Amino acid sequence: MVNCKNFSILLILTIISTIIALLIIISKDNEIEYHLNSNTTNQEIKEKNEENKDDEAKNRKDNNYNYNNTNNNINNNYNNSNNLNKNEENIIQKETNKNIIHPKQGIFENKTTEEITEFKIGDGKNFRFGIISDTHIDPDHPLNEKCKENLINTLKSLKSQKIDVLIVAGDSIDSSTDESFEQFIEIYNSIFTNELTNPLLIILMGNHDYYNITGKLEKEEAQNRFEKYYLQKTLSHLKINNFHFIKWGSNDNEYIKSCSNFDWINSKIKRAILEDSKKPIFVITHLNAINTVFLSHNYGFEPIYNTLKKYYQVIHLSGHSHFSLIDERSIWQNQFTAIQTQCTAFIELDYNFENGSVPKDEFNNNITAYNNPMGLIFDVNNEKIEVNRILFNENKFYGKKWEFKIPFLKENFMYNFYDRMKNFEYPFFNLNQSEFNKINVKKFQNENEKPFYVIYFKQALSDNSIYFYQVCFKGINKNFSNCFNYFSDFYLSPSQRRDVIGLRVNKNIPYGLYEVTIYGYDSFDRRTINSLNDNIVLY
Repeated sequence: MVNCKNFSILLILTIISTIIALLIIISKDNEIEYHLNSNTTNQEIKEKNEENKDDEAKNRKDNNYNYNNTNNNINNNYNNSNNLNKNEENIIQKETNKNIIHPKQGIFENKTTEEITEFKIGDGKNFRFGIISDTHIDPDHPLNEKCKENLINTLKSLKSQKIDVLIVAGDSIDSSTDESFEQFIEIYNSIFTNELTNPLLIILMGNHDYYNITGKLEKEEAQNRFEKYYLQKTLSHLKINNFHFIKWGSNDNEYIKSCSNFDWINSKIKRAILEDSKKPIFVITHLNAINTVFLSHNYGFEPIYNTLKKYYQVIHLSGHSHFSLIDERSIWQNQFTAIQTQCTAFIELDYNFENGSVPKDEFNNNITAYNNPMGLIFDVNNEKIEVNRILFNENKFYGKKWEFKIPFLKENFMYNFYDRMKNFEYPFFNLNQSEFNKINVKKFQNENEKPFYVIYFKQALSDNSIYFYQVCFKGINKNFSNCFNYFSDFYLSPSQRRDVIGLRVNKNIPYGLYEVTIYGYDSFDRRTINSLNDNIVLY
């Protein structure tokens, strides 16, 4: 009985094994038949698997985004280079062990409609936004500590002003490296700590976002790094309390000619005009439109001007030039409205001045150019827009506010060059204070260097600002006559400016006795109604 029982068990196991083997064979035959019938190759199967991986990675990335719900379809149509691609996936996969930090975004009630991301702030009518530019954070920059200090003071001031939106108009970093982005974000998050009350953050790409120590980056590489940290596209269209904000960031890796996508920007502006032709439309770029705000003749981009000149409803906001907001030429109106904000890192002015485009004092130190970060604050509602210039180190407004009424009509434009010039008096020297009537000269000498001379005089007065001085030397005992232009220290806050300024004499002026004449020029290039005159000796 025992043997028969064992035999029965063995027979049953054999039958089961045979059935399993047959099922495996049938399964493989079916799989082969399926692949043959569908004409699917091994390579196609591999590509399909890779696509699945890309989709999974994209889903993981989208789940990490808590800001910028801009409809992807419009960006796909106009700027395919902004899409998440395999190059970016490779970067992300290589950094899976790295904890990427992001700005702590503000959280607002928002509703996504076709092609536009909408935000409702407060009562849906009144809101305040600040705009800064060119913070140039870079741990490897020799003056990065000063740039960091300026950024910290800037953000603290903006926080105290209770802004609802913060726009950074490009060049947040000086060099496109992970370390630069991380440092900017760390500073931002150290000031704006509460995601429930933080401002809505809008950041543009600038020309420095396309460069680092290795040189010019490939466009896709630079844009992927920007998007990886800031979670924002180069191009986007937002509505904030029913005001259109069109972010037209630098989207080509060229230093100056970095705006393209002209069909995209035209379609966006036209759409906003169709919605309400009497409401201003904010268009934000890094670059200036050429021949609008001051120094745009040097740094501006003509295609931006040619695009925007068709739409008087546009208020164009830009950075890049590093020019000072103290100067009244920071606003311009003609075919449209242009306003430039200021670099928070340092001031850079025009060329061919004795004390340099990044102005130096009489001892060749240019640190004062880093001492007065400024920006703009806009108060917006359905009746008017008020714009104030703000001194961030002192957290106070500067000068007269600029104001636009709504409906926003071209016949109400009042900030053109010549009409504004009439509202300011001519500059002048106060010659009633006899102790400062003359020009003083002092001789200095550093070790192992030739001596140099500095002339000192009391500064001219203006109800806008003294942009520069013209200093003319005429030899009394020799045949020499020449004039030199120097920037004043107008770019500093009023509390930082000196009553008596020192200007370093050009080293090529020979020793001798000279008659010196000094004129000052204001923001509108008008010369002082009088001059300083004195004789000096260079010995």
